[in-house]
Amino acid sequence: MLIENFYYTDYYKNHWIKYGILFSDNYFEKEKKTILNNDYYMKHKRYFGHIHEKDIIGYDRTLYKTDDNSIVYHYKSDDSKMFKIIKDNDNNEYFIFNRDLSGFSIIDLHNKNREFNFYNNKAIYNDMDNSLNGILVFIDSEYSNNQILFYIFYLSKTENDAYKRVFTYLLFDFSKEIFDKKINTIQLLDIRDIILKKYNYNLDIYYKAYFKENNTILVEDTMNKKIFELTNHSY
Repeated sequence: MLIENFYYTDYYKNHWIKYGILFSDNYFEKEKKTILNNDYYMKHKRYFGHIHEKDIIGYDRTLYKTDDNSIVYHYKSDDSKMFKIIKDNDNNEYFIFNRDLSGFSIIDLHNKNREFNFYNNKAIYNDMDNSLNGILVFIDSEYSNNQILFYIFYLSKTENDAYKRVFTYLLFDFSKEIFDKKINTIQLLDIRDIILKKYNYNLDIYYKAYFKENNTILVEDTMNKKIFELTNHSY
């Protein structure tokens, strides 16, 4: 799926202007620490407030180096929970996280000016049948060999007009070229769609996908005891 990037638009900037008041002493609740690995840890300051008729949760987050407690990167986010350190094939380190549940960012930790941001909160549609998939929410990620596998959910409309969460995995080709310009659209491949096209098989809603080795993605339909391998970008 080709998805529009709203991060660099006035709409997104105005959103943070509108709700930025959240990050003030009046709304501060608590602070906690998360150890990412032997080299990095994070501190999270949680804020909560009822602003513009909405209950808003936000975090003021700071990434630190463990050896000298120096600040590496600082940012503010909504109630998002993805923050990881990844290493590419050259052992260069990147920080992948989301400022918003509807997007993700990637920072080159050796050059903080090299930063990629994606955000989209517009309803998207299924590539297979053009049915409404709702808004993508990024939960977690895994990296291997210049590919990022995102664990996400979208809100899908049911027959009685209610919405349910549908979980899936999206594949993103990571390239250092993304840091060199503002990108208006990005390509994300839905693992469920790949298996349907390649094997004519509908994955169960509770399937799992993860990197096995190098260019191999293992896809498990645990309910029906089916296993698929996607190798060497064969999708």
